[in-house]
Amino acid sequence: SSKAMFGLQAIESLAMGTPIICASGPDAGEWIGNSQGGLLMRSGDSFDLQRKLRSILEDPEELRLMGRRAVQFAREHYDRNTRSQKLIQVFDRVLRKRQGKMD
Repeated sequence: SSKAMFGLQAIESLAMGTPIICASGPDAGEWIGNSQGGLLMRSGDSFDLQRKLRSILEDPEELRLMGRRAVQFAREHYDRNTRSQKLIQVFDRVLRKRQGKMD
């Protein structure tokens, strides 16, 4: 992506073990940096994109490792069960706060 990427597209790619190259942006750094499942490029810079593509295509082992890291990151952070548990924790925390204010 040469522009900021919507999170679901990036997460789906990571979950499939497909390393991503996307434009630097506020959210992209979280997926790429934390997952180590892809590379960031300067937005609109086709030469930077070319360098990033070449670097991963010339190193098939790193490409495989990125794919594995991408899958692991997606499972740890975006798995249906993980997301459900996090949402339950948020609801539980809000409910406890609300009950504390009502006492």
